[in-house]
Amino acid sequence: MKAKKPKTGMFLHITKCMGKSIREVVDKHDNLDTIATDINREFHIHTDKDGFGKKVTPTAFKKAFKFTFIREPFDRFISAYEGFVYRGYEGSLDKFIAMAEKAQAGGWGMLPVHTTKTIKNGDWWITEEAMITHIIPYSLDGSLKQMDFVGKYKFGKENWKYICKKLGIKDALPHNNASNLNTAYTNKQREQIEKIYQKDIDEYDLYG
Repeated sequence: MKAKKPKTGMFLHITKCMGKSIREVVDKHDNLDTIATDINREFHIHTDKDGFGKKVTPTAFKKAFKFTFIREPFDRFISAYEGFVYRGYEGSLDKFIAMAEKAQAGGWGMLPVHTTKTIKNGDWWITEEAMITHIIPYSLDGSLKQMDFVGKYKFGKENWKYICKKLGIKDALPHNNASNLNTAYTNKQREQIEKIYQKDIDEYDLYG
C-alpha cells in the first residue's frame, strides 16, 4: 500500500503576525511553501534568501491548504515600531505614524506588498521602504479572502494545532520575536491608527 502523499500547504506571511516562527516550520517541510503577493497582487513563492521566486500556478494554489495569521492592528503597528527602534530607528512614534499616514495618502501604491533588499550592515532595515513594507494593511489586496484559514495572533497555539492537523504535521511553533509591547498610544495616536487601519480593524473582526 502506497504511503499517503502529504497535503501541500501555503503560508501567506503577513509581517508582525508570527511569521518568522511559522516560516521556520514551513522551511522544514518539502510540501509547504511561504507565499507573498507582488505589486500586481499575484502570489509567488517567497524565501528570505532568494526573495521572490516562481509564480504560484492556479492548479497548485487550488490544491494547497492556504493559511495565514493576522493580528489586532493596534498591537501590530506598535510591534513594528518597537522592532525598528530595536534595529536602530531613532524616530518618535509620532514620526512613525506620520510616515504611515503619508503612505496611506499615496494609496500604499509606491511599493510592492513585499520586497527583498540587501544592503550592507542591514541598513535597509531602518529605511522608509523597509518600514512601510512592514506596516502595509493586510486588507489591502484581498489576499485574506483567498485563504482557507485565517488564524489570529492571540489564538496562536489553538489555531496552529488546527493547521497542523490539516497538514498532517506535528511541529511545535518556536517562539521567535516574542512581543512584550512597551509603547502606549496617546488618545490622538490611537485615533490616527484607527483612521489609517479602519479596513484592517473591520476585517480583523470577521475572522474567528
